[in-house]
Amino acid sequence: MQKQKAAGNDSSILTGKVIDKIKDIKKIKLKDYDILCKVKEIKSTVILLTGKGNESVGNNYLEVIAKGKAVNSVDVGDYVLIVDYRAALPFGYRKELYLLVTDNTVKLVVDKDNLDLSNEQVVSSSINN
Repeated sequence: MQKQKAAGNDSSILTGKVIDKIKDIKKIKLKDYDILCKVKEIKSTVILLTGKGNESVGNNYLEVIAKGKAVNSVDVGDYVLIVDYRAALPFGYRKELYLLVTDNTVKLVVDKDNLDLSNEQVVSSSINN
């Protein structure tokens, strides 16, 4: 396991050859209250995710791609706009950035159809090698 830096972010994230060998990241086994999110980046001036001390870590939002069986507050496909980033575990998978968060750290969630990104360029956040 090695530490890399996310594009546009000074936070260290975990990456490694073993994680990249996972066949389907959506099928990993999560603890009851864990939520697996893919970090998406929009080309906008809206700040959607805050880091330690509430500083901006970019124009990011999280797409929920898997959740533990006890999570009732979000559904797969929802977008997380605000999360307590201090309690999140960032990691790289096949050069893309993911966050493992818990149900308690998610602060603002919207349904996929309740966020208008039609005029935005959306990309998956990548990690530098």
